[in-house]
Amino acid sequence: MTKRAKGTLALILAFVVLANAGIFWKMSYSKTHTSGDTIVVRVGDTVAANHPISQALFSLPIIAPTYNDLPQGYMSGVYTQQPIAAVNKSGFQDTKRWQFEGNAKLEYDFGSIKALEGLKAAVHVAYDYSNTGNRNMLQSYQLMSFSPTTMNSTVVNASGVNVNSSFNKSSSFGDGFTVRPTLTYNREFGRHSVGGLFFYEQKKTYSDTMTGYKAGYFAPYPVDLSIGTTWEGITTPVTGSFSETSIASYAGRFNYAFDKKYLVEFTFRADGSYKFAPENRWGFFPSAAVGWVMSEEKFFKQALPKIDFFKLRASYGELGMDDTSPYLYVQSYRSTAPSYSYIIGGKGQTTYYTSNYVYKDLTWSRSRSFNVGLDLNAWGGKLGIEFDWFYKVTDNILEQVGGSYAPSLGGNVPSYKNSGKVDNRGFELVLKHNNHFASGWRYSLTGSLSWARNRVLAKQISDNHPMYRAILGKPMGTLYGYKAIGLYQTEEQIANSPTAPSGEKRLGDLMYADVNGDGVVDLLDITTAQLYYRAAKGDSSWSAASRCDFNDDNVIDVADFVEIWLHYTVRG
Repeated sequence: MTKRAKGTLALILAFVVLANAGIFWKMSYSKTHTSGDTIVVRVGDTVAANHPISQALFSLPIIAPTYNDLPQGYMSGVYTQQPIAAVNKSGFQDTKRWQFEGNAKLEYDFGSIKALEGLKAAVHVAYDYSNTGNRNMLQSYQLMSFSPTTMNSTVVNASGVNVNSSFNKSSSFGDGFTVRPTLTYNREFGRHSVGGLFFYEQKKTYSDTMTGYKAGYFAPYPVDLSIGTTWEGITTPVTGSFSETSIASYAGRFNYAFDKKYLVEFTFRADGSYKFAPENRWGFFPSAAVGWVMSEEKFFKQALPKIDFFKLRASYGELGMDDTSPYLYVQSYRSTAPSYSYIIGGKGQTTYYTSNYVYKDLTWSRSRSFNVGLDLNAWGGKLGIEFDWFYKVTDNILEQVGGSYAPSLGGNVPSYKNSGKVDNRGFELVLKHNNHFASGWRYSLTGSLSWARNRVLAKQISDNHPMYRAILGKPMGTLYGYKAIGLYQTEEQIANSPTAPSGEKRLGDLMYADVNGDGVVDLLDITTAQLYYRAAKGDSSWSAASRCDFNDDNVIDVADFVEIWLHYTVRG
């Protein structure tokens, strides 16, 4: 063996010894067989719930299950309900599914190299695959339908089933691949602590599905698409779809601490989404946090010796969302076939036309969050306090803008736009108490109180949007309505009150406020609905919760742990 070969072998052996590797994989196969009506029925392009459980809820058990050698059901509305026949005579649904899940991780610790102590490199790879096949036969059958109106039973075909019997066959498969190489670094230099993380992640998925439909079957077996004799009642004989997704991300974190008292952390993400045009595909989202552990300061320990831990902290962070449909930046076309658009040389000609607006400028919506807070533990855990105040603003929210453009512009106008903006603010307070006794009993109490309020800061509104529904400055999901001020209790009230929205005023009816004072209660008097509570206004939310735990260290039993939990929320 040459010296070069020996050196290479030694390096490989050293890598194997120092590296940490793991492989996990799982394969599964499943097969199910149910009756044709177990899930849904399909007649043409219409899907309706008609499974046996639903039929059993509406059936009439006092009716004989059979009559004239046919199943007998109860006519409820337009459907005849006979759950037993739906199970035994409606055909079948067969599903076969294969799945594979696998992931592998390889990690190497550079700790053996003094200059690289604390550095680790790893790569994680994951692959998933699934394949599903479906064969569904919805068999037509006859039954006796009992009508409560005529008190007679007549022969009918099963409700919601193609009279020619129908069959559909589908196949779908998909896979996903993820790769994530990572570098981490953590090391202490005297009173200095340094940490870092950097990784790249890429995810790709693919799925493909095709389904065929046919009707005209005279026996439940054998059955396949080629045996069917007609497409009657089926408007779309073949359907199919496929999708591809791809997301790439770079992310990193750097953190530094001095003497365990002064803390700084910076993180970032750069995400690229396939949903946006190339020029708007990437978004950069940084965040930063600082902290001061005051309880480690000498002056703090001398002034407040009973406080074990006290920390002040503040942070700012950004987060992106690609909440839109994919490929809106691609021009798509449709054909006029089978209709003709022109006659050229005595022959009909079809044409192609653009079918969508091209969105080149859509991009990530972005949330910016600000947070300040504190953490406190005192008297050996007997008192714990966590407090956070936050403010979050989200802009570039994708929203529909239909009705914002004049009809004279035609259909080539945008339907979506990054124009929405909302904010949210509030606080959360958590109080904790822990105690233990020499006998082994321990208990803990936790209580929390939070408050939050949001507002709509920007939103696309069409020109004919009524002013009473102006949402700007109001909370999301604001309710609107007439303001009720009581009930009509006397004829005098009816005579002296404005015209009601319904046009009628009767004793016992609700009496509404004439907000604008024009003598008529109409759409112009609709206002923001106020829900009055003892602790909240109509644009905010209060939440309170408490929890109590008991535990005995000397007893190992199901009954040695007791938890009491209460939660209360007020919204308006």
